[in-house]
Amino acid sequence: MSGKGKKAKIIPGGREKIQEMINNEKNAVVRDRLRAIFWSNNQVSNQEIARRLNKNNGTIGKWIKNWNKFEYPGLLNKPVPGREKILNEEEEKQIIEMVKRQPDENYQGRITCKMLCAEIKQKFGKRITPEALRHYLKKNGLSWKKPNKYDYRRNEEHRQRFLWKLNNIKKKSEGKQVNMVYGRNKN
Repeated sequence: MSGKGKKAKIIPGGREKIQEMINNEKNAVVRDRLRAIFWSNNQVSNQEIARRLNKNNGTIGKWIKNWNKFEYPGLLNKPVPGREKILNEEEEKQIIEMVKRQPDENYQGRITCKMLCAEIKQKFGKRITPEALRHYLKKNGLSWKKPNKYDYRRNEEHRQRFLWKLNNIKKKSEGKQVNMVYGRNKN
């Protein structure tokens, strides 16, 4: 027997209960399905309901059939099958703690997604991509930035000498106004 022309059954509490369910429903898809049930109870044809909701007539019949069989749970979306999460909740918490404490042995105190992925593989034995890790971080309210690249050509001795000279100038000029001009000598 087809669902053509079938009307939705009335639940205890009647149309007022369905209207209350519509008003309290946060999911827009389920709210539309509840509207269809409400209109069906108000003697609106399935064709008219389909026109109002911009849906197929068969879809409306399926919603009514599910309502008559299961009531409200029949209108909810079924869980979508898919791969389970790589990390469980406890492992996620541990990763967030790893990011927050940032071990001192990391390059310039920064921790990168690649470094974290390697640590996760070592600690938990699970392989995770940097993109998935960024998703976990964002979901937990953390943001990430790419670290500045380290210039391997930089002369650390020259840098230390410059910082030493700069500190000496700062000490000599305490309490005085000093105009500092910096640049490269062309000699």
